[in-house]
Amino acid sequence: MGFVAHMLNPPFPVEVVGQSKYVHGSTKLEDWRASRLTFGKRESVVHFSRLKLQNVGLSLRLEMNPRKLGEQGFKQLVSLMSPWFDLARVAKAARVTGLDIAVDVVGLWVGEVIARHKDQGQRVQYLGTDGLLETVYINRKPPPYKPKVDQWGVLKPKALSHPAGKPLLKIYDRVREREKYGKNPPYGDAPVTRIELVRGNFKKLRLDGLADLKDQLADVRAGYGPSQTNVMPRAWRRFYAMVRTELLPVAADALDLSPKVAKTFEKALKVPVPDLVAPKTTWAAWEVALQSCGLLALVQPGK
Repeated sequence: MGFVAHMLNPPFPVEVVGQSKYVHGSTKLEDWRASRLTFGKRESVVHFSRLKLQNVGLSLRLEMNPRKLGEQGFKQLVSLMSPWFDLARVAKAARVTGLDIAVDVVGLWVGEVIARHKDQGQRVQYLGTDGLLETVYINRKPPPYKPKVDQWGVLKPKALSHPAGKPLLKIYDRVREREKYGKNPPYGDAPVTRIELVRGNFKKLRLDGLADLKDQLADVRAGYGPSQTNVMPRAWRRFYAMVRTELLPVAADALDLSPKVAKTFEKALKVPVPDLVAPKTTWAAWEVALQSCGLLALVQPGK
């Protein structure tokens, strides 16, 4: 109870957004409390969940957006937790269960970005009411179907939680996404496209391992469409827009492309010039990002 009470009366001005909750009646769950506090200049919300299980003991879960929290917010968070926890030990023990890694491209529309993932399968695309491409999901290629039968030899139906495969990469219009929540564009009148990798299947990653995390973008290539080839620029732009809904031969035939040009365009779809997201190159800024947002205060406490 001590830390829960401490969260609601921190040593600095902070608004309690949510209320603590106390739940009984579960055979596994003895105690659950949750609080949402705002930190930092941008009033970023940190969600705290205190969970007590009969067999596991006390568990504390934190959810946050490090970029919004910022350096000041992390300093406040550390000052809140340090009287109650040895943060160096917490960093070694705390599991990272999810991580969103994003690159914002200022000045480009979603339709101008060509991206691919090594394990890509189907794609899901969303258009705005004006017909402009707003969001592209690149999904993981599902494993080969293995039929299963029950004890009577009857084929079991396959339940698909993600019919198109689990999302690997999301490319979306950041301006329109913010407008839906009544927020201002992040960079004035300039279009902004976000290329976002969502990871949620970490098994052994601990908080103190974030700074040395291997390249999570190694399988991603993203580039500005017109950069991929200088052959027939106008035809190329029409081609890579068409192949979002047409087969490659159909698009080539509709544009009356020669076999040589069609082959060149097909190679260009593999993003030979990854000038937006590239293996090794983009990930080189990872530690700088950790430092600039203030997350190193938790990852490497005391340094």
